[in-house]
Amino acid sequence: MNENCLIIAGEKSGEDHSMTFLPEIVEQNPDLIFFGVGGDKLKSLGVELLYTTTDFSSVSITEVLGKLKFYFKAMDHIIYEVKKRKCKTAILVDFQGFNLKLSKKLKKMGVNVLYYVAPQAWVWKPWRAKALEKSVHTLFTILPFEKKWFQDRGVKKVKGVIHPLMLEYKDEISNT
Repeated sequence: MNENCLIIAGEKSGEDHSMTFLPEIVEQNPDLIFFGVGGDKLKSLGVELLYTTTDFSSVSITEVLGKLKFYFKAMDHIIYEVKKRKCKTAILVDFQGFNLKLSKKLKKMGVNVLYYVAPQAWVWKPWRAKALEKSVHTLFTILPFEKKWFQDRGVKKVKGVIHPLMLEYKDEISNT
């Protein structure tokens, strides 16, 4: 029996972050079916796109406000698909405004939420650490100090991973 996994990469940067781990997961788990939000890169890995990064993109606060109805409708549709597909795991990548709200709903449904690229709560909104502890199974951080910062604020399951730039520009960085 195939298992479904939701992935939400609502922005191009989130899709780029996804490419640091998703190709390997897809290769190692050929029966795992991914669906959600992404762009051409995720689609090329076989992810069934309910929405694209273009659907979600907004440049200004005015654009965001103009798309609020769309965002709520999209969230409802994603929740519907999660229920229909009996999805047990979700990977939410960055895109904090949308994904933090979605993580709360998914948690209530019993879905294990893996949140990749921790919101920069240390810059603003440090209270988000408590919200993450309540709604996320595991939080993945990409900046060296973030793991301890979130742990110090009560987030128990935090994993530090390599920043995508370290993978992409490894040779250039080591030569400086």
